[in-house]
Formats: sequence, structure tokens, C-alpha cells
Amino acid sequence: LMTYRDSSARLIPAIDRIRYMVADNPQQSGRAAQLKALTQRHIAGMNETIDMVRSGQASRARLEFDLNSDNRTIEDIRRLSD
Repeated sequence: LMTYRDSSARLIPAIDRIRYMVADNPQQSGRAAQLKALTQRHIAGMNETIDMVRSGQASRARLEFDLNSDNRTIEDIRRLSD
């Protein structure tokens, strides 16, 4: 779990660096902004699930994860990298 927390904490700053590097290209800048928003949404969902497990709501966390799986967000992130 510590690896996840460390990695997710580094993602947004890394995307911000990308946004800075492509600031002169409107198309790439827009894609980088989308990537940041999607990544933030995905991290928030994962953190919510982790918090549920930590508070003793593992069954609820599992159900929420299964019902609201963030596959669409992941697919949107993948499409941006194409």
C-alpha cells in the first residue's frame, strides 16, 4: 500500500511537468489537462476504496469497487496515450 501511495502522490506533479513542456502546443496541452483530470478522478476513487477497507468496511468496499469499477476512466486514459 505504501508503494501505491508514493506512486500516486508523484503522478499529478509528473503530469504537471508534462503540461509545462507541451504548453506551446494547444492539442497536447488539452490532452495533458484531460489526463490530469482523469488521473485525479481515478486516484480519488482508489483512495475512497482504501479508506473503506481501513475503516472496517471491506465488504462494502468490494461491492462499491465491483459496481463502480473505474474501467471507463482507465480506458479514457489509455485512449489519450494513443
